[in-house]
Amino acid sequence: QYRRQKKLNIKLDAIKIVNVSTLTGEQWLEHRQTGIGGSDASGIAGVNKYKSKLGVFLDKKNPIVSNESPSEAAEMGHIMEPVIREVFKKRNPHLKVYQSNFMWRSIKYPFMIANVDGLIKDPQRGWGILEIKNMSEYRLKEFGEEEIPIEFIIQGSHYMETLNLDFCIFAVFIGGNKYREFHLQRDDAVIDALVQIEEDFWQNHILTDVAPDPDGSESSGKALASMYNAEDKKPKDEILELPSTAKELTQAYEYYNEQEAEMKKKKDEAKQQLQSMLGVHQTAQIEGDEKKIRWTFSQSFKGDLLKEKEPDLYAQFLKPTLDAKAFQKAYPSKYKEFMVDSGKRTFNYK
Repeated sequence: QYRRQKKLNIKLDAIKIVNVSTLTGEQWLEHRQTGIGGSDASGIAGVNKYKSKLGVFLDKKNPIVSNESPSEAAEMGHIMEPVIREVFKKRNPHLKVYQSNFMWRSIKYPFMIANVDGLIKDPQRGWGILEIKNMSEYRLKEFGEEEIPIEFIIQGSHYMETLNLDFCIFAVFIGGNKYREFHLQRDDAVIDALVQIEEDFWQNHILTDVAPDPDGSESSGKALASMYNAEDKKPKDEILELPSTAKELTQAYEYYNEQEAEMKKKKDEAKQQLQSMLGVHQTAQIEGDEKKIRWTFSQSFKGDLLKEKEPDLYAQFLKPTLDAKAFQKAYPSKYKEFMVDSGKRTFNYK
């Protein structure tokens, strides 16, 4: 595959950094630290609910090499990639498709890097990019006939600028049995704005080592917890004096906390009115609405009934555990000796 790629008659405004198929996980992360990749771009642009600017910053500054096995989703994505590529080839016999094992760097913007799934040769349009996605069923609603999630548009635009190509095709499996293709054409207005955002992030945060502000996302929350963990904690009685400007943040926190409670009350009121309309029914549907309203009776496992009916089977799965509350009550001082940090932090203002 490597020899085949060297023979491709393609001229890109990008240089090959490394053949990623030869790298360990740690080496791959080291190379990713040298620039902004396609999966980083949407986080920096603020359109990825799974990754924030602060999360990308932390990934670049302190990448974590996990010794754990990859998640099932990641493993399935790796397994499905060649399958999806073959489906794409069969559906597009007029295109020549080449797997790309290289990490590329833009010559014009050296902070932009790309590790694309494939390169496409179209007899009419020339060279383009193939991006392969294996998505779960719950994301189906994000796709229309010709619409794809905004983070994919940003990712594809990043790749097109890095390699200086004009189109990107997404080959997508959704839920393991739905195949979709989406064609993204180069939009210089989008790309110019994206380059400006990425350059600002690289120059003013990565190179200066100044973390961007958190944005309230789950990704930012995880990044903060990782940056300020229990290893460097100060004693609880060591009080940090904050500037008076922090009062605006506490006031905002209290205001939105009250709004959250009020919104929850309004949400619960609407829910209860719907529950009242359902009555003894567990499922309802409004005329003309595809969605269903469900107020179902949940079930719980009755261990005592298993013990009564199948005592031998019950005994096989009986695992006595320590009654921590009883131990604390009986030996409060000894209990404190065995308190350790959980790694989680709680926040309040009162």
